[in-house]
Amino acid sequence: MKDTSGTSGASGAGTSRTSGTSGAVAPRGGGPSGETAHEAYSFACMKCGYAWEQTYDIEHHVPPTGEPFVTYYTDGKRVPSPLKHPTCVNCDGHLLRIMRSGRVATAQEALR
Repeated sequence: MKDTSGTSGASGAGTSRTSGTSGAVAPRGGGPSGETAHEAYSFACMKCGYAWEQTYDIEHHVPPTGEPFVTYYTDGKRVPSPLKHPTCVNCDGHLLRIMRSGRVATAQEALR
């Protein structure tokens, strides 16, 4: 399945570094195949130690050519796949550990 997400850019605090091709608000309601998945990930930067969590809406598309592809959205904006080339929102590093959602919150609770 092909990923047609955008390139790098900035986002607000507590979210992943994101952008799309235009930064415009994404059309809602799923792709032409009608499927939208919701996934969340935890990220930890191995360069600076910063950690955060981010939720994504993943739209599945099947164009007339038949080659399926997906697009990722967060906060209504099209973003690159968080699994292809993740970027630390704190230091712009690219050596990140990607984990299931809740791992950052669990670690922060343990430190309180």
